[in-house]
Amino acid sequence: MRRWAITVIALWTTAVAQDSIPSPDGRLIAYRTPNLRDGLGQRLFVRLARDAAPSRLLLQNDHYMDAIDAQWSPDSKFLAVTNHTDPHVTVVLVFRVSGHGSIPDAQLVFISPDPGVWDTKWFVSGWDTSSRTILLEKHVAGEQPERSKRFRIGTKSLELPH
Repeated sequence: MRRWAITVIALWTTAVAQDSIPSPDGRLIAYRTPNLRDGLGQRLFVRLARDAAPSRLLLQNDHYMDAIDAQWSPDSKFLAVTNHTDPHVTVVLVFRVSGHGSIPDAQLVFISPDPGVWDTKWFVSGWDTSSRTILLEKHVAGEQPERSKRFRIGTKSLELPH
């Protein structure tokens, strides 16, 4: 019974998915759905690419303006999530994703500096997986965008910022 329920949930969640973002190696898929609890915001899931695979919820937003964008690292080991929590605030979260087992495992391993700072937006501009770094571009309202900066992706799990 439980296996059947998981399959139904996975199929239903996949059916309402807005965008599918396959990993470069084709083994995993990240996708967004509306936040069905109240219809505002979005949810981001990751699952194995095979049909009807169960999903893991990575991030959920609850506000009207929220938008979530996601980008895989070239080696398919990390998923950078750009969380537009407000028209004035953007934060980048990086999850280490493993496709071993029936449901992918995911740990938050990086948060862009100063999450929640007003009029500051971060964007992914590239990856250097050989040195486990992400390249981010910082935009501050009224200023020229800064050149991309390198940030080392951690190895320990982090807590989501409030």
